[in-house]
Parts: sequence; C-alpha cells; structure tokens
Amino acid sequence: MLAMGLILAVIVCGVALWHRGDRDSPRNPEPAETPQRPTVVPQSELAQSSAGFVGSGVCRDCHASIAESYQRHPMANSMVRLPDDGSIEDYITTTSFSHTPHREYRVERTTDAVLHYEIGRDAEGVIYDQAVPVKYAMGSGKRGRSYVIDREGLLFMSPISWYTQGQRWDLSPMYATAGHLRFERRVASRCVVCHVGRAAPVPSDRDRFLEPPFVELSIGCERCHGPGEQHVARHREAREVSAPDPIINPLRLDPERRDSVCNQCHLQGADEVLRYGRTDFDFRPGMHLAEVWTVFLGSQDTQSTKSTVAVSQVEQMLSSRCAQASGGRLGCISCHDPHSIPAESERPAFYRERCLRCHGDDDCRESIEKRRDTESDSCIQCHMPRLAASDVPHTTQTDHRIRKHSASDNVTPPTPSTNSQRWFGQGEVALSPIEDRRARGLLLAHQAEHNSNPTVAASAVELLRGVLLINPDDVTVLDALAISEFVTGDRANAERHWRGVLTRDSRNETAMQSLAMLTRQTGNLTEAGERLAQLIQINPWSANYQAQYAQVCETQGRTEAAVKAALRGVELDPSRSFAHDWLASALARKGDRQRSQHHRRTAQRLRAIESQPPPGAPLRR
Repeated sequence: MLAMGLILAVIVCGVALWHRGDRDSPRNPEPAETPQRPTVVPQSELAQSSAGFVGSGVCRDCHASIAESYQRHPMANSMVRLPDDGSIEDYITTTSFSHTPHREYRVERTTDAVLHYEIGRDAEGVIYDQAVPVKYAMGSGKRGRSYVIDREGLLFMSPISWYTQGQRWDLSPMYATAGHLRFERRVASRCVVCHVGRAAPVPSDRDRFLEPPFVELSIGCERCHGPGEQHVARHREAREVSAPDPIINPLRLDPERRDSVCNQCHLQGADEVLRYGRTDFDFRPGMHLAEVWTVFLGSQDTQSTKSTVAVSQVEQMLSSRCAQASGGRLGCISCHDPHSIPAESERPAFYRERCLRCHGDDDCRESIEKRRDTESDSCIQCHMPRLAASDVPHTTQTDHRIRKHSASDNVTPPTPSTNSQRWFGQGEVALSPIEDRRARGLLLAHQAEHNSNPTVAASAVELLRGVLLINPDDVTVLDALAISEFVTGDRANAERHWRGVLTRDSRNETAMQSLAMLTRQTGNLTEAGERLAQLIQINPWSANYQAQYAQVCETQGRTEAAVKAALRGVELDPSRSFAHDWLASALARKGDRQRSQHHRRTAQRLRAIESQPPPGAPLRR
C-alpha cells in the first residue's frame, strides 16, 4: 500500500481533476448522454452457496485407491495444522539464521506448539526477543513451507519459511532483510483459496475467518469435482436416474472450463480483479475462471528476448507452440495426473510418455547419442528445464514454455509487466461494457496506488466515475476511486467516497484506515481517534494502529489511554525505535521515570543497529 511519505509527496502534474461536491450540485452535472442503467444483481444473489459439500473422507468410501495415491500428491498436503508429526523441517540441528549481525530468527518445536522468534541484538546483548506461535504450515513442502498465525480469525504470515530444496530456514518470500511487516503481514482470502480445501470465511468481513478457520485443511476432491452431496446420494440410493450425474469430471468439460479448474490457483497473471458480487470462494468446477475473476495478463515476448517474465506456469504454457497448435487439446492434465505424482526417478520417463502422445519418437532432431546423454532420453531435460524462481528464494521452477532450444538461455525470468490490459478469457466469456470498464479502472487504481502515479490515477478516476453512476453501492469501486483521487490530490472527493464506503460497509478496514489518516492530517483529532479505536477493535494485532492511536490520545491530553496503546504497540512490535522514543517521552511526562529511561535506552540501542521506518508508517498496508 502507499507509504505515508509517498502520499504526502503526491504532486498534481497538470492533471485535469473533477472536483465534485454533493451528487446534486450544479458543478457536477451528469454527462449529456446518461448511460443506460442496467439492473444490478444484488451481491447476495451472485455469491455461491457453501451447501452441498461432503468432504474428501466421504469420497474415500468408494474411491479408496485414488484417495490413497492422492495422499502423496502436493495438493493433498497444501495446509497442515501444527505441530505436525510428519514434519519435514529441521527442528534440531540448524534452527536459526540471520542476514545482519543485529537481527536473528529462530524456530522452536515443543510437544504442543511451534514458536517463531525474532531477536534484536547489539554489543550489549539482546534488545528484544519476541516469540509468536504459528498454527498452520502452508505449502506441500515440495519446495518449502510458510507459516500461518491464527489470531481470533485474522490470519498472518510469519517472516520465517522453510526451504526444502535448500534444506534451510530463511525469510519468507517477499520479505526484505529490513523494514518488513514481521508478524503482521495479513494472509488474504485469495491466498487461503489456493492452499486450503475449504475455508470458513466470515461473510460480512473480508479476510476474516470463523474458528476454526478451515473446514477441510488441504485441497480435496471437491475443489476439482465440485460439491459431492448429490453425487453421493445418487449412488448410495442405487436408483436409476435419467438426469446426468451432477459430479464434475474435468476431462469432459470444454477446454476453457477444464483448464479453469487448474487455473483458479495456477494462473497468476499480472493483476486480477474480482467481478462485482463475487468473493474469492465462489469458483466451482464447471465455471469459467472469468466468471469470478478478471485476470490481466503480462506481456509474453518469448521469441525476441529468449527469456520469460516471472508469471505462472499457465501463462508460460499458453505461450508455447505446443499449446497454440493443439486447438485447446493440450491442457494441464494432458501431462499432469491430478491424483498422483511420479517419483523423482520416474519423472523423465513419465513425461516422455506424455510427449509421445502427440509427437513421434523420430520428431526429435537431436542425435541418438546426445539424447542418450540425458536421463532416460528425457524430453523435459532439454525442453522444460528447471529455472531459478525469481520470486521465491532457494527454489527452482519448471519452464513451461516448452521451447525448442533452451540450454543457452536458461536465465532467471525478469519481473512481469503490468502495463498490459489483456485479460484471460477474452473471446470466451463476455464482459458487459460497464464490467469491462470497472475491471480496467480497478487495474489502473491498483497501479496508481502501488506506484503513487497521479497520471495513472487520473485515468482510473475517469473510468471509475462512470461505473459509479451505474452502481453507486459498489464499495470496491468507491474505495478504488477514493485512493485514485487521493493520489491525484483531490482529497475532498477521496474523503467523500471513503465515507460512502463506510456508509455501506461499516467494518471496511481499508476505508477506515484512510479516513483515520485523512482526519488526523486535517486536524480532526476527535474523528481520527474514533476511527483508530474502531480499527483496533477490528484488528487489535496491528502495532501501527496502536501507535497512531497513542499519538492522537496524547495530543488530546488522554495520557493514560495513550500510554496503554503505546505499550501494546511495542509489545506487538518491539523493533520500532521511534515507538520506544515516543513512549519514553509520554512516560516522562506522566512521571514514570524508571520506565521512561528503559524505553529511551531501548530506542537508542535500536537506532544504533539499523534504520527504522519513519514515524508516519503507512496505515494502508
């Protein structure tokens, strides 16, 4: 999200802004040709029901052999509750690591818990030693695992991950050496969808879950075959029924819907937008991916660059000649058995057999001597080599471009471009003009927020204002329009639209963060304090909320409340020197000299070992 410093530095560069007051203001006339307003389907009618699921255990009764082989598949081990008896990690010999002399990470496994530690040190010794219990291991372990902290239905990622290929502990993917979110990085619903068989989301709150948060831990049968209740009843009753079996067999779907079963998780894209009324949990086998998400694709210039952008295997495969010449016949399950996975020693022969389903043995133009130099006359060794993963350290990934020659350009892929506005499924699923406009506007809003770019933000505003005329209750558009207006410098309209979000969704955390920031900047400390207090109720685990609230309370003369919040803030994140500094001053004014000196000295020690984020750390992150 936008850093506060970047937000304050936004400059309006000659952009023509729309300054709108109230909706009926004469300064804000509607366009001369008012677009036709289609009926907007209520979100409650679009969202999928969670009924009809039976769980993979019921499927095992009739499909025992498939169920047994599937247990060795990575998808069957995508999420594990800790402590796990079958752990693959090293909890004995090398249980700590550090990237600087002053910050260390350590793991510990006891009989009933797994703890992750961050430890700050200097020449005097330990400055802080924070231990956080992790509840779940996320990932099959084939490449590694990351770890999930469950805090009353809010899920967070640990900064520590296990990397199987390197047999080591290290920082989690997307964690920088310094200045990262530590134990406060939220695990969003979209992450949960692809790592959990079935989750239990709170319907009214995005990215919040019931207790327990997961109904079925790992990816199970119904994620690929659909809810099984009617299928089970049909076969248990053993009656002759004329209607087709309701269970989905992806092999019998058209190519786009067949591949959508895999693409729901394996198509990364450059960015994606949920369609109006959908949630991340709405996809069902038999649907097209674009019925739930509009996934924008990055550029694919594989011929001229002889490299690939860091995209998903799906995009790589679709750029291959094999896929393009197959007319849709080549899909993920043409090569991958979704119910089992070959042993490492069997991979060359297993995938060679898949290649020979389309290619003749004499299609390969390499000499027989050179082919025999590869393991088992391996097709994938030459045409689908393993590359270093640019976004996940200590791991490799298979190049799915199926290139003709690859040995000379086996390079790490660069970062994907988000400039493209091609979306996956164009020509197969139709978006109405207003849906297309909404998706493109949201894409530009994401880019504007990420890059703090007022020109891109102005383009997003132009698109999203038209969408809002059609459906003024679209809170996603309202929030994106507000942040885009904020980036262009139009704070009045940004504030108006964030208030509109909260009128329709009183617990919308991002809009509430933004209003807390705006009202504090404009000197409205009463509302800023109220908003921050609400944020702490919604997410009491944010050190940033606590620190902001403490500063507002102290300015209002509410010293006791300020100190209480600040103490909670440094308990959640003891690494912030500025937080200890502020707390030291507040305690000194309160007359608590001993604790004031302790926090002053802690702040001095922290400043001496590493740079810290500025006091105006971002609210939206």
